[in-house]
Amino acid sequence: MEPDGSRATDVEVVLSNYRIINRLFSRDNAKFSEPDRDFILGRAFTDDEGKIEMTALSATNSLFYLTIYRDDQPLQDYRINKKSFTNLELLIPEVPIKEELDVILVFQSSTGVNNDLDIQIVAESMDCPLLYENGTFQLPSSIESFECNPQFIGVPASENPQQAPVTTLAPSQMEVSIFNGTSTTTSTIQIDANTQTYVINY
Repeated sequence: MEPDGSRATDVEVVLSNYRIINRLFSRDNAKFSEPDRDFILGRAFTDDEGKIEMTALSATNSLFYLTIYRDDQPLQDYRINKKSFTNLELLIPEVPIKEELDVILVFQSSTGVNNDLDIQIVAESMDCPLLYENGTFQLPSSIESFECNPQFIGVPASENPQQAPVTTLAPSQMEVSIFNGTSTTTSTIQIDANTQTYVINY
């Protein structure tokens, strides 16, 4: 499913025993494992209804990776626990696609006085592959996967911002805490693919 809820058609889906998108701290990195241990096990394209059927090779790994490609570029990847396979078959009802999105946070004073602000933003990790386990996709814990730690973005009061650009994922959730010198206001924002500007009152 696309971030806007529509069906993702004509995108390539690749099953492998290694992580094709290998990033640390939002940067592409070389793979850690030896090439002769890494295999693409199968690939297919979604049809007009966003569905695929794939016959793939098997491997002894405990984790597999599903990677979504658009225009020959890897867009997003997912971890799949081998326990999710039943008699070497895997049925996933729906795969959610998230996309990178640049948003603007606008900070609006309820009193009309624009004080120096100390702003802390907590956003979803850009590098975390969702884990498919027990029939659902979920965020792994930071213990299972350190790249799944949230992004902590600080905006110092010295910059006196009335707005801040943030790169995040859509759909996702973001928490914004604003300290205006006397009190802290915390807001939770639901980020969607169709909205790029969010007004936060403090």
